[in-house]
Amino acid sequence: MLNKLRAFIGRNKYEILVVSFVLLIFGDMPRSMVFSIILLPLQNMVVALFVFFDEKKLRYTIGSMIGLTIAISLFNCCYFTRLGAGIILVIYFLYFILISLKVYQKIFTARRVSAEMMATVLCGFILLCLAGAILFITIEVNMPHSYSNVGLGTVRFSNLSYFSFTTLLTIGYGDIVPLTLTAKRSVMLMGLTGHIYTVFLTGIIIGKYIQAEQRHNIA
Repeated sequence: MLNKLRAFIGRNKYEILVVSFVLLIFGDMPRSMVFSIILLPLQNMVVALFVFFDEKKLRYTIGSMIGLTIAISLFNCCYFTRLGAGIILVIYFLYFILISLKVYQKIFTARRVSAEMMATVLCGFILLCLAGAILFITIEVNMPHSYSNVGLGTVRFSNLSYFSFTTLLTIGYGDIVPLTLTAKRSVMLMGLTGHIYTVFLTGIIIGKYIQAEQRHNIA
């Protein structure tokens, strides 16, 4: 049974990650800070731990991040410190970078366009949006009122996550606006990064599809 489960996870790594990321994005309906900022990211880290369990270094790194996050969160529940909250944000940022490297490596090394590759591309874009959310939240925490209409506490976290996605998706409703120079530059950076990602990945996917067609025709 355990071997079948491991085989299933091995075959569907990135599809499972996509489901976990969707839960991370849309699972914060309960307005609880612990649920939104601690439990949802932790479930994603635990899923990544199981998905990449066979890779020893990655397993130990993600496991250490989970342990640190739990320890600091428990300490913060009793004695809240701004430093502790900042460390948790840094851990999340490093975790997203680590998973991003794995995801982008998979995109570059994939030999053909498949459901797995499309799930990997989606993971990459979601990770980019989440990195943007952490960047915006870090700016807002250290320089309050850098963005308009973001609220406080859990609402602020959710609103800036929403703002990151609408920025990278180039929707731009205008309900949240950067007010300071640093905030404006951060939005410019994420918008440019999202555009480069879309153009670059489109080229890679089309290139791999053409290569697969050429190999098929030769065969």
